[in-house]
Amino acid sequence: LNMDTNITIKLSDGVRLAGKLWLPSDGSKAITLFEFLPYRKVDWTAARDAKRHEYFRQHGVACLRVDIRGTGNSEGLYHDEYELQEQNDAIEVIGWVRAQGWSNGRVVMYGKSWGGFNGLQVAARQPAGLAGVISLYSTDDRYSDDVHYMGGCVLAVQALPWATVMFAWNARPPHPVPGHGGMNPDHWRAEWLSRLRKACIPWSDLWFAHQRRDEYWRHGSTCDSPTPITCPVLAIGGFADGYSDAVFRLLSGLPSCEGLLGPWGHDWPDSAFPRPNIGYLQECCKFLDACNRGVAPTRRLRVFEENPTAFDVQPGAARATREKISGTWVGITTEDYIAQRRVEFDLGANGALTAREGREPRTESPLCAPFSSPQDLGMQASGDWLCMGGPGGIDLHGDQAADDAHSQCFTTTPLPADIPVLGPATMHLSVSADQPCAFVFVRLCEVDPVTGVSSLVTRGVLNLTHRDGHAHPTPLVPGTIYSVAVPLKGVCRVLKKGRLLRVAISNAYFPWIWPSPRTATLTLHTPSFLSLPLSSASPLTPDDLNLDPQTASALPLEMSDSLVRRLSKEGLTQILTVEDSDTRRGIWPGDPAGLVSSYHERAVSTFSITPTDPLSAAVECTRSLHMQSSLAGLDAAIWARQKMTCTVSHFRIESELQVTDNGAQVFAQRWSKSFPRDLV
Repeated sequence: LNMDTNITIKLSDGVRLAGKLWLPSDGSKAITLFEFLPYRKVDWTAARDAKRHEYFRQHGVACLRVDIRGTGNSEGLYHDEYELQEQNDAIEVIGWVRAQGWSNGRVVMYGKSWGGFNGLQVAARQPAGLAGVISLYSTDDRYSDDVHYMGGCVLAVQALPWATVMFAWNARPPHPVPGHGGMNPDHWRAEWLSRLRKACIPWSDLWFAHQRRDEYWRHGSTCDSPTPITCPVLAIGGFADGYSDAVFRLLSGLPSCEGLLGPWGHDWPDSAFPRPNIGYLQECCKFLDACNRGVAPTRRLRVFEENPTAFDVQPGAARATREKISGTWVGITTEDYIAQRRVEFDLGANGALTAREGREPRTESPLCAPFSSPQDLGMQASGDWLCMGGPGGIDLHGDQAADDAHSQCFTTTPLPADIPVLGPATMHLSVSADQPCAFVFVRLCEVDPVTGVSSLVTRGVLNLTHRDGHAHPTPLVPGTIYSVAVPLKGVCRVLKKGRLLRVAISNAYFPWIWPSPRTATLTLHTPSFLSLPLSSASPLTPDDLNLDPQTASALPLEMSDSLVRRLSKEGLTQILTVEDSDTRRGIWPGDPAGLVSSYHERAVSTFSITPTDPLSAAVECTRSLHMQSSLAGLDAAIWARQKMTCTVSHFRIESELQVTDNGAQVFAQRWSKSFPRDLV
């Protein structure tokens, strides 16, 4: 009685969006939590929605989960991530909510990843009635801090795999839910075929047509918005996830933002790995209560400080075993975070890394011999950029010692005292190259002087042609010394007394970063130094953060998933294969009693390269999925494949999509595109 699985919202242009609504049982007017996603409310997100939206409903919050136009059971078409139409539709939905009898007129947008993105984007439009945003694992910068580019380089470990995910998912049919406006047994199949023929394109073709920070990327990047975000924001991230830096930026840049950072991968803080988990839904309820009362949140950051008494990676291991991380929760006000002091370490001759005493050296002299990294550096122990936070830490980084051995390293003597670090670090380099296009990758590691294990602390990259910004890259003049700043991802960690601090520098890091067009040789010069932000955070009290994860009851679905990573070799070629699968079977809300639906998905991503040839780099991704329901004869099979290779002058992407309906092919198309390399 308190949930309607088939809400229809008619927009001003006649398109009908499909929603699911949870209402508090007391019938009172309530603040509304609004989540807007392309991920199918009927089945794919049904399990997670039941655990979390139902929890909010039980605590007096109305919840509305809506499929974005052209996805799930919503009508219309969409053609890319975060379109302007998506924002416009969200604003219309907010207006629709405010007009309903169960609404008190206040709406908070909410979501993880995509829903976190569009919550910030809509907030920058400042619509009436938007009282706040809860944004998890998202970003305010679509070019520099998303799955496409990193530091002006192609983020190879994510760009094509994510493109293939959406290539396949966008081909999924609407689910034939009885009673939903328009999606009756006669209509859903026609809607599906229309999407396939008019809007099913490989999004990678759009992304690689924009290799620098242009208007395409500025759209949807709220750091570039002409109007600011003024409503309260609860920004949540995890250090094992690629989007954690956005929390630091939002905390510093917004007038009413509270930050929360844990050790987690790209999953909900009440269940994600690495642990510990928190009572994340209770924290959201506190924020919602403040928004409902019009009270601004405390401008502060609550963050898990890693304090590794022992490393969680074995010598030579390709990944860490990070079920749970040792440490403690700490807190700091925004003002105190911004005012934190920094400590600097100079890179010196013979691989020395020393804490700075006095002024930096002013003379420019070589720090090391010219060096060039093997192209397969990073294949073994780099882990993933977007770790999903599964048990065992299978997609996390491992012992860095092997990569250190093929990098230019600068190492301290044993640290005389603990160094607590909080926030993004910066590597300042004086560097020259022998090619017009090159990048530099920096890893900061903590080394056990007894075992030699090198534990990754943070890392970052800069395309040196982007040294003056990502909008207008310029070629390097070979031999010229440039002063550059390489941003390293934010961290909260105690660097322990007696261990060694190591800076490892390379100009290859595959599969994270697509190689430069030609093998480049770099030379480092003085002055070059590492700048670390010193933490001034204090331990939280038990009243400062709820550490008891709670959710509503789970749906009675059969669910299983797996993730496998394998490193192999064929001749000189190193091959990393990543396989994941996802199976869901059961009765979803909205299906007539007794009708069982099933959903199975399998993906394989293969990254390959030889150590001496940057043009040997290749990424190939396949994704297949099968959806069945006895309702209206749904039996859809989708197979998508993409492959990316390169020459000195171009990227080449081949794409293929095949779709069947009850065994009969209804769509098949191939794409082959070449994109000139734009100093990448």
